[in-house]
Amino acid sequence: MHPLFDYINTYVTTSLTEEEFRIFRSHFVPKKIRKKQYLLQEGEICRYFAFIIKGAMRQFYLDDKGVEHVINLYIENWWAGDRGRL
Repeated sequence: MHPLFDYINTYVTTSLTEEEFRIFRSHFVPKKIRKKQYLLQEGEICRYFAFIIKGAMRQFYLDDKGVEHVINLYIENWWAGDRGRL
């Protein structure tokens, strides 16, 4: 089954049926991101969360000196987003 289906059923008291999951999943937009590609570009506002099915992502910023600072690391079967901006 789909990793998101398994993830949800891990945390709910009453498991979703496949039909319920199909309806739930219809609210998601699949997006493949290549290595070194950004989920958001500089200046874009984070309006959604992403569920990582495969791979990992990092959230970072560059300081005034151009030094990169990693804020979050997102791994498979986990959510990525900026809660402070939603």
